Amino acid sequence: IFRTNTRIMLIVDGRVARILTQVVDYVRFYAVVICAVAWATNEQDKRLVCWRAALMPAAIVASHTTMEAVYGHILGPNTLGEAKRKQIQRDVRNAALVGSLALLTLQMSCAVGFLTYMGAFTPTFVHDKSNLLDWMRALSTAYGEFWILSLVKDVVIMHFAHHWMHNKNYKYLHRIHLLHHGHTTNLNNINASLIDPVDMFIENTIGPFLVVTFKFLLGYPPTISLISFLYNLWAEGSNHSLNPYTSSYCFPPVDFLMKGNLSHNMHHALPNGHFHAHPWHHLWEGYHKDLEAYNRVMKTKVEF
Repeated sequence: IFRTNTRIMLIVDGRVARILTQVVDYVRFYAVVICAVAWATNEQDKRLVCWRAALMPAAIVASHTTMEAVYGHILGPNTLGEAKRKQIQRDVRNAALVGSLALLTLQMSCAVGFLTYMGAFTPTFVHDKSNLLDWMRALSTAYGEFWILSLVKDVVIMHFAHHWMHNKNYKYLHRIHLLHHGHTTNLNNINASLIDPVDMFIENTIGPFLVVTFKFLLGYPPTISLISFLYNLWAEGSNHSLNPYTSSYCFPPVDFLMKGNLSHNMHHALPNGHFHAHPWHHLWEGYHKDLEAYNRVMKTKVEF
């Protein structure tokens, strides 16, 4: 803690920053999940209420945005690079950028509302909401579906379309994707909202549409859990965060193995690699090479 002329500020760094971030992130995400289960579902007909379901992405975006502003002030120099610190302090005051973030949120909320109305999004039922084991059983199904969604999207879309977006021979895709890469080592969740609507659909919103289509073709009910899509939104938002300790996957064993934020921040800093939405290579290579690159490029001393 140190005192300036006008206020006292709390600075957290290193291990304290890592633990604090992970605790806060888990609380933030599962608070949204509880709302989605308990508030967005009509208990009488056991269906999602469209407008309430559509507000869930907005809740995640608002939570991420708030914490970016907080992290920009409290994280120490070992955790937060100076370029990121200066950028977030400008971005929170940039009305045009905040407007872009609002439009991005509206696009996601409209997609969720539409898919809910069409019956594609389904609620997650917890038999006894006072029983932790019942919550774990219900959420484990949604979590598994999240990874199916992530794998399908990475294999079908990100492995091909994202590469094309970085290839000048695909002029349209390359042009619209340049907007999203306007920030490199100064990336954060707010300026990451600078993304073309078509690009946004291809890289993010298309996930549930793909899963629903594949399930229909295979003869299964063309539905997907709303919670699984919220896991997806959370992960992709966290991967753009200025805080390298951000939890992308909200499950300790996975967060231990895969550092989504490191990988995707390196994609923005050095855009000729890390094309997938999730760092699958961390499962067999480990994350230490990405960690070394991150610290070198961002001029930080992040440790896990």
